[in-house]
Amino acid sequence: MTKVFARIIGGSLTGGLEAHILKGFSSEDVRIGSITIVQGRKYLFLALISNIKLNPGSDIASSIVRGENGFSEDMRLAQNYVADGLKREGVLGAELSLIPVAIFRDDRTEIADSLPELMSLVRAPGEEDLKLFYGGVDHRRFWDIGLPKSPITAENVNVHIPIDVDRLVRGCFAIFGKSGTGKTFLGNLIATYIVLANISGAFEKKVKLLIFDMHSEYGLMVKDQKGDEYAEGVGLAFKSEFLRYTPDMALAKECNLEPFKVNYRRITISDLLASGDALGLTRNFMDLLPSFVNYLKSRGFKSNWLKAICGFIELSDDEKVRKELRERFGIGALSSLLSARARLQILKRFEFISWGDDEEEDSASNIIQELLDGYKHVIVSFGRYGDNRIAYMLITNIIARRLWMESIRRIMMGKQLNCRVTIFLEEAHKFLGPKFYYMTPFGDIARELRKRGIILCIIDQRPSQIFEDVRAMLWNNFIMCLTDEKDVEAASKGLPFPRLFKPIIENLKRREVLIFGEAISIPSIVRVKDYKITIRDAKKFYEKQLSEDESSKLMEQYGYGVKEK
Repeated sequence: MTKVFARIIGGSLTGGLEAHILKGFSSEDVRIGSITIVQGRKYLFLALISNIKLNPGSDIASSIVRGENGFSEDMRLAQNYVADGLKREGVLGAELSLIPVAIFRDDRTEIADSLPELMSLVRAPGEEDLKLFYGGVDHRRFWDIGLPKSPITAENVNVHIPIDVDRLVRGCFAIFGKSGTGKTFLGNLIATYIVLANISGAFEKKVKLLIFDMHSEYGLMVKDQKGDEYAEGVGLAFKSEFLRYTPDMALAKECNLEPFKVNYRRITISDLLASGDALGLTRNFMDLLPSFVNYLKSRGFKSNWLKAICGFIELSDDEKVRKELRERFGIGALSSLLSARARLQILKRFEFISWGDDEEEDSASNIIQELLDGYKHVIVSFGRYGDNRIAYMLITNIIARRLWMESIRRIMMGKQLNCRVTIFLEEAHKFLGPKFYYMTPFGDIARELRKRGIILCIIDQRPSQIFEDVRAMLWNNFIMCLTDEKDVEAASKGLPFPRLFKPIIENLKRREVLIFGEAISIPSIVRVKDYKITIRDAKKFYEKQLSEDESSKLMEQYGYGVKEK
């Protein structure tokens, strides 16, 4: 029998409910962010505890404390006796603020649009309550994301909250949270469920993953807060399901990853413009760049224009060229070009760019072919380039632009894409901020391809720096602890009465996440499953599923199956 620990004493739908903690319970027994059941006269309500406050009984508590001199034991005993009596009478005590999030009526769950009556009981949820509101796990479409917090500190709720992975990957979604809150663990967990949902037949059309792995924790080992290796990332745990690339040639050799290489001829004007802010290019130069390139091509540079722009082919000392640049583009054009050259010299130091004139293997094209026509997911682990903003932005923009262009080409030809693609993008504000949204291929993907099955999972610490139009496209949100007021406001848009959730978001602990959207029936706060245990169990499920699939194929072909081990 679940414990009743409070009664409703007031509130409103827009301002939340107020409840008084009953005798036998203390404010120290109850936790913010925990889930409760409110037993209305007709219906069941699901609510989240958003705040706890002490009721001083007007000036009574102050009057008792005012007489304390810190030395008299008799005075303290008298005060304690009076205080205990007032608590028993309900004059002193503690009150809870609750957010009603759902109601169960007429045999279905809905977002709360009414309130329980006064004096309704507030109790801890039981197993049947949670299944009533959230449903169960089936290890096909519905996978357990974590456990809810029990409102009573001495008790635990051992019922896993499921998310619908099929609905999750039908629209863009986000993982927001401060550094150190567990975003990478959660991202790996979601990616793992997408891998497993593919092999368990949850999707009508296969879903491919393209993960831009900034700190190499998806393709290699996930690290804990101390920086120690904690568990295998999704790409390492399921190596046969992934192609793993890296622009770091030393890492490629050490960890048996595919080296990511791109020939300079395959870098486009759009790639440079999309990475212009990271490269430190001026607005004047970026405005003139297409004209510069056309001019250089007309002078015979053709596919060598990037070498000329970067100064790897001598250009600026030619007086005729200087004169033509001044006459055609203005007096500041030459100085703009020379300034950009100094910044573009860094491209020469990137080992993943080949500068030979002979066509070489192009990793970006191989990645696009694998995503759209192949069988495997793709991870690009950046290794030592993870903290290099220029390298990170250049590579991700090159791959994303190629994916967008090839997808659009096929769509314009009347073809259907063979699969859906989910792109994991860390530090998303660098690509989807208000200044860059219309310049990067990720903005084009978000606008034009989400209805075609290519979506973004944006991962970021600063949701307020994501362009508002992008946030409006998010179907699902996973919010971990945020404390900046602008970030809290930006991340909570889409919640019913978002201001009520502000204290909850600011007080989430590590691995705790507020989830809302299409993939979960109602908003919930859960403690994310331990990733090490999850990936271990996921590998067992994966091997069992493959064994069963192989057995089914043999049965169909030869009439017998694989013996169970």
